[in-house]
Amino acid sequence: MKKQSAQKELSDYKYALDQAAIVAITDQKGRITYVNDNFCKISGYSEAELIEQDHRIINSGHHSKEFIRELWTTIANGKVWKGEIKNKAKNGSYYWVDTTIIPFLNTEGKPTQYLSIRFDLTERKQTEQAVRERKRFLRNITDNVPAMIAYWTTDFKCLFANNAYRTWFDKTIEEMDGVYLSDLLTEEEVKELKPWMDAVLKGEAQSFERVLERPGKPKIISHTQYVPDVADGKVVGFYSLVFDMTDLKMALQESVTKTQEIANILGRITDGFAAFDHNLCYVYVNNRLEQIVGKTAAELIGKNVWEVFPDAVGSATYKAIQEAHTKHTDIVMEDYFAPLNLWQENRIYPSESGLVLFVRDISKRKTEEHRLKLMESVITNTKDAVLVTNVAESPGKLPITVYVNEAFCAMTGFTEAEVMGKPPSFLHGPKTDKAEVNRIVEFMMRKKPCASTLLHYKKDGQTYWADFSISPLKDSEGKHTHWIAIQRDVTKRKQEELRETFLSEISKIFSAEESLNTILANVLQKLVSFGEFKFAEIWMVASDKTKISLAAKFATTDIALKFYREADSINSFELGSGLPGTVWMESQPVFWSDIDKRTDFLRSENARRANLKSAYGIPISHQGITLGVLLIGSDENLNPDKIYHSLFVSVGPQLGNEIYRKQVELELDQIFRFAPDIIVTAGLDGNFKKLNPAALKAFEYSEEELLMTPYMSFVHPDDYTNVSNYLNEIRTVNKTVFFDNRFICKSGKVKWLSWTVTPASEEGIIFCVAKDITEQKLNSEQFKEISWIQSHLVRAPLARILAITSLIKEGDVKSEEFEQMIDYLEKSANELDGVISKINTISYEGSKAGNSTEE
Repeated sequence: MKKQSAQKELSDYKYALDQAAIVAITDQKGRITYVNDNFCKISGYSEAELIEQDHRIINSGHHSKEFIRELWTTIANGKVWKGEIKNKAKNGSYYWVDTTIIPFLNTEGKPTQYLSIRFDLTERKQTEQAVRERKRFLRNITDNVPAMIAYWTTDFKCLFANNAYRTWFDKTIEEMDGVYLSDLLTEEEVKELKPWMDAVLKGEAQSFERVLERPGKPKIISHTQYVPDVADGKVVGFYSLVFDMTDLKMALQESVTKTQEIANILGRITDGFAAFDHNLCYVYVNNRLEQIVGKTAAELIGKNVWEVFPDAVGSATYKAIQEAHTKHTDIVMEDYFAPLNLWQENRIYPSESGLVLFVRDISKRKTEEHRLKLMESVITNTKDAVLVTNVAESPGKLPITVYVNEAFCAMTGFTEAEVMGKPPSFLHGPKTDKAEVNRIVEFMMRKKPCASTLLHYKKDGQTYWADFSISPLKDSEGKHTHWIAIQRDVTKRKQEELRETFLSEISKIFSAEESLNTILANVLQKLVSFGEFKFAEIWMVASDKTKISLAAKFATTDIALKFYREADSINSFELGSGLPGTVWMESQPVFWSDIDKRTDFLRSENARRANLKSAYGIPISHQGITLGVLLIGSDENLNPDKIYHSLFVSVGPQLGNEIYRKQVELELDQIFRFAPDIIVTAGLDGNFKKLNPAALKAFEYSEEELLMTPYMSFVHPDDYTNVSNYLNEIRTVNKTVFFDNRFICKSGKVKWLSWTVTPASEEGIIFCVAKDITEQKLNSEQFKEISWIQSHLVRAPLARILAITSLIKEGDVKSEEFEQMIDYLEKSANELDGVISKINTISYEGSKAGNSTEE
C-alpha cells in the first residue's frame, strides 16, 4: 500500500507538472520518448509525430555548435543544464523557452534518459526586441539637433566658434579666434577626446555623447559630432558640433515612461488590441493580438488589414469593420476565421484617427459549448465507466450518486437502481487504500479535480484496479453543482506493475554479498510479506535427481511455532511424493486446497494446528529444467486470484535464473580464491580493483597496499613503455592482448610474468591472468650467453690445438720448432680451460638466481 501511495504521489506531481510546463523526455541518444500536451501545442506537432524522433526535429538553427556541445556535455556528465533556447515549430514559426534539462542516472551514475522542463519565453523575447528597436529610433532622432559649432585645424587651433560655443566657455570672438583646444580643456578632457580626434583627422566622421561640465554652469548631456574637412583628398581640419541633449533626454525619458505606461495597460488586458488609421492600416498592436493572429508587430504595422488577411475579405468580420468605418458606428459581433482556427469576439469602435479593434479569443468557450453538446452522447456511449454525484450539502456528508452509465454497470456488476442515491464508497472494501481515499476527500473539500488509482470491489466481491479522475462540474454561472468520476479498469496493468516490482526486488536480494541460503530466506520473507501469505519454502532437486530437499523456509512467527514444531523431520521428498514432489514431476504450478485434511499432504496435521488451508507449488526452472519448487501457504481456502497468478507464473523462472547465476558466481569465486595462477581485476584508470590470494603471495604486498598504488608503479622501468602500449591497444581496439613484463616485488625481487589481459563488459575494467615465467626467462638468457661463448671463444684455442697436433703427426716438425709448438699447445689448452671455467660459473650463478627468485 505504501508503494502504491508513493506511486500515486508521483502521478500527482507529474500531473501538476504537465499542467504548468512544457515537458519532454528523451533517451540518452536524444530520441523523444514522451511529450505532454503543452509540448505538442507549442511545437505544432502531434504526439505521434514526435515519439521516437530525434529532438533536433524542433532545432531552429539559431544556436551555435559550441552552445549545443556545451549543453550535451553538461547533461551527459549527469549535471542539470539551464538556459534559454530558440526552437522551431512545425509551421516554421519560432518560439523561445526557458529550459531545464535533468538527467536520470542509473546506479553507475550514467544518464539513461533526460527530462526537459520548459516555460514559454516568446512574449518576453518579443518585448525585448521591441525595446531595442525603440532605442535605435530615439538615437536616430538625436542625430541633427542644433548644437555648439566650432572649426578646428589639424593642430587643434580654433578658426571659428558660434555663440553657443563661446558662451559655454565664457569667451569673446577675439578670445576664441586662434585659441588652442588644450587651452580650453583640462588634460583629462583632452585625453578623453583624443581617440575621436585621431579618427576624424584620418577622414573618419565621429559621433559620440558625453557629459559637459563648467564651473558655474549647469551640467549638460551633449551629443558631439566631428566632421572632417577634406580638400584635395587631404584632411585640413574638422567641424565640431556639440548638441545640448539635456532637455530632449529628459523629455524622451518622460515620453518613454508614458508610452510604457500605456503599453503596460494594453499589454495587461486579456483581449487583443489594434489601432488603424483611416486607410485601415495598422498603427499599433499589443502583445495579445500578436499571439492571437500569430504575427509580430513588425509584420503588421503600416500594412492594410485586408492585405495581411486576404482570406477574411467578405467575412462577417470584414463587413462589420467596413460598416463601423464608413458609418462611424460601434459594432460587437462574433465570427470564426478558419485559417487561424479562431473563434473571435470583435468590438469595433471608430475614432478620430481611424478605428480601434478589441479581439477576444473565444475558441475555448465555443469548444466548450460544442463539448457540452457532445457530452451526453459521449457519456452514454463511452466504454469507460462514468459516475456523477451531487455536491455534498454540508461538511461531513457524502455526495450521492445521481447517474451512472452502462459501462459502469458492466464493470462493477451493479445495476443503476442499486447505486442511485448511494455514496460512491460502495465500491470500497477491506483492501482499499484508506489514506488515498482521505486524500481524494481533501481535494473534493477544496473543490479541486484529482486523479487516483484504487482497488475497487465489484458486486460479487471480486477486486479490480481502477484508474479514475474526479472533476467538478459547474453551471453557466460558474457554480459548482456536481462531481463527475471517469474510471477505467487497469487490473492488467497493475498486475504487470506488481510483477515487475517484485521481480526487481528479487534481483536486488540476489545481488547482495550473502550465502545462497541466506539469500533464499530473504526472498521467501519478501514473498510472504508481498502477498500476505503465511509461509513459504524453497525445495531444491538433488544433483543425482533422486530427491528434492528443503533449502530455505520462512513463516510468520505464530505460524512458524505451530507448523514447524514437528514438521522439521520432513526435509525431502521423492519424485511425485507430497506437493513438492508432485510439482517436480509435473513441472507446472499445482494448487492444493484443504491441506489440513489431505492425506497426500504429509504435513496435514501441522497445517491443521497452524490453521493453514491451502498451498501453491511453483516449479523453479532454468532453461526449461526444473531446479526446485517454491511452496506458498495461506490460511484461506481460495484459489489465488488473478492479481497473483501472473506473479506466480513469472517468479519460478526468475528464481531459477537467479539461483543458477548465484551458483555459477560462487563456483567462479572458488576458482578465483584457490587458483594457482595470478588473477586480478584492474581498471584502465591505472588501479587494481581485486586480487586473488596467489597474486598477493607472488607480489609480496597486502591487498590494501596494492589497491592504493597504481599498478604501473610495480612495472620494471625497461618494460614501462611496452606495457603502456598494450594498455592503449585495449582502450582503442577492445581485444584480448598477450605480453610479458617484469614485476618489482615488495622485497625488491624482479619476477617475469606472462599476462593474458581481456577487456570486461563493464567499461574501463580489464580481467588479467598471469603465470610466473621467471625461471624460464633466466634459463633462456643463460643459454644464449653460453652459446655465444662456445661459438666465439672455444673455437680459437681449439683450432690452434688441432693444427699443432696435425703437424706433429705428419713428422715434418724440426727439433727447434717442437718446443715452440709445445708452448703454443700449452697456452691454447690453458685458454680453453679458462673458457670452460667461465661457462661453469655462468651456469652456477644462473641456477643460484633462479632459486633466489623462487624464494
